[in-house]
Amino acid sequence: MNETSNKTFLGNMLEAEITIPQGAVGIFNRSGVVLDKTAELIDEESVEVIETPASDVVRGTFGIPDNVKVVTTAYGRRTNKIYPLIRSEGKISSGQLNKRIIALEKPYTTEIQSRQLRALRLARTISGNMISSMMRRHEIFAWETLISGQFDTQNSTVDFKRKDDLKGKTASVAWDQSAAVPLTDMGYMLKRIRKIGKSASGIPLAIMGEKAFTNLKNTLRGENDLRNIRIVDINLDGTAVDGIPQQLRGLVNSGFEYMGWIVTPFSAQQLHIFTYPHYYNDNDDTTDNSNTPYLDDDTCIIQHLNSSYFKSYYGGNENMGTDSTYYNNLFGSLPNTPSGIVGGTGTPSDAFTFGFFPAGKGEGIDIVGEVSPMPYLLHPNSGLSINTSIDTASVAI
Repeated sequence: MNETSNKTFLGNMLEAEITIPQGAVGIFNRSGVVLDKTAELIDEESVEVIETPASDVVRGTFGIPDNVKVVTTAYGRRTNKIYPLIRSEGKISSGQLNKRIIALEKPYTTEIQSRQLRALRLARTISGNMISSMMRRHEIFAWETLISGQFDTQNSTVDFKRKDDLKGKTASVAWDQSAAVPLTDMGYMLKRIRKIGKSASGIPLAIMGEKAFTNLKNTLRGENDLRNIRIVDINLDGTAVDGIPQQLRGLVNSGFEYMGWIVTPFSAQQLHIFTYPHYYNDNDDTTDNSNTPYLDDDTCIIQHLNSSYFKSYYGGNENMGTDSTYYNNLFGSLPNTPSGIVGGTGTPSDAFTFGFFPAGKGEGIDIVGEVSPMPYLLHPNSGLSINTSIDTASVAI
């Protein structure tokens, strides 16, 4: 499908906005997106914060005295990374084209749709599901990046080089134990991010899996005196807390649930707590209810929310276009509608491409959709995650 036809198809197909949870993608999209439909590589610089004070020197000294610290490198690491390629395939069978669409075509009347119109309507529905599927894979990439500072693709591991001391840590004591100290652990996490990651800018968030948050509540139930001095503002019955800061409301709109705030022993700054109760199915069996959470139950992430720490890039796809002039004319024949935003979190519909191909003689139409997203972590050391169910690599510092 050519450029104009693809935009026309997407614009019409997206009449009804596709909405699926896009919490992690929404964090990366906060500072806007960059779309380069011809790129296979991305060249970007990550942040390396240097906190060394400049030298105090004697006045009247010329040249560079021996005691002056000389900056010899930029405050960042520039790398080339290959865009991941996400592909989804759909099919309109010949049987579907020959049967009336029950919701649109009345039985026993002359109001029968043409095969071409059926193909357009079916393509819109199937391609919408394909976009949802591709966006879910994008969301998985974004969550992996928030948790570990890297994500895996079929091409390679996209590694943003988070420091080792900000990876692989666990609770001081597992949070389901009576001796657990979750507030202290989260204080250690903030301290590691500040001392090792050198990140102090932005609103600190704690994002918790279901089990981690449940264990936190159970600990706080035994420490109600904390609530009386406003160290904690969490509803112990699990209901959401009112009064979410204005700058965090976008997180709720993209799928997060705001559960309140705490203050840790490390800082008097409020640490805002969110959960993300959303899942995906890792196989094609629609009867399989063994859904996988995007965020593991026992994971706790602390991340400074600063728009300058995140960016979303969308690169070029490999789809070779539609196989025939007939399909190109068919799916590009509707009045042109501008492409828009998918999912409400800033993902541009122009990043997706579709191709249509004959599925064999008399077998229907094959549909191929692609998108190439890169959730880019510009400050890889601004966050840290721990496993709260084990305590073999304590986060203590």
